[in-house]
Amino acid sequence: MSDTILDALARDVAARGAHPFILHEGRAVSYAELDRLANAAARALAALGVVRGDRVTLALGNSIEYLVAAASDPDMRIRVKAIDTLGQIRAKEATPLLVQQLFMRDIDLGTKRRILACLGKIGDPRATEPIVDFLARDIDPAVRGNAIFALGDIGDRAALPPLENLARDGHDEVLRRVAEEAIRKIRDRPSPPIVPPALAVDHRGPPPPGPPQP
Repeated sequence: MSDTILDALARDVAARGAHPFILHEGRAVSYAELDRLANAAARALAALGVVRGDRVTLALGNSIEYLVAAASDPDMRIRVKAIDTLGQIRAKEATPLLVQQLFMRDIDLGTKRRILACLGKIGDPRATEPIVDFLARDIDPAVRGNAIFALGDIGDRAALPPLENLARDGHDEVLRRVAEEAIRKIRDRPSPPIVPPALAVDHRGPPPPGPPQP
């Protein structure tokens, strides 16, 4: 039986309940809190007579929360538009959900390719390790190409070893060339500036004067 978003979320709540799921405008929502909020909303809808299979419309303002919710919409047109928009605005808050959807079996390959492109545009290094894990799976070559391209766009040097292995030992000539280009993009990216630690400053003021000398 294929995974659903609810199945994946339940596993994440059990494994990372206290960890932040999303951070927006200075407020962090943990996986456990998200689970409580979702259950409260479900109970409220059930009290209004909503049952499984009913369609529910969400009327929300322009916000990250709306886009993250829309990225899981069952209507593919809405889902794709939301994913593309999250990439355009570089919404790092969406990284956990997008990564989660990469590994769900009921998400079609076309949507996964858009998710990878979105993660590349967002440029969040937290996506590097999951994308490397995803790349190691037996997946469609076109999707593998999108994963490699996304790693190059993110620019995290932690992706260099697996990309170098792929460029050297990969069996697909096209993917080897894509990996070489991703490696070049990562190596050409300027390193973040190194900021020396601030010198310690003693804020206690000068010591009190000692007793007068004879």
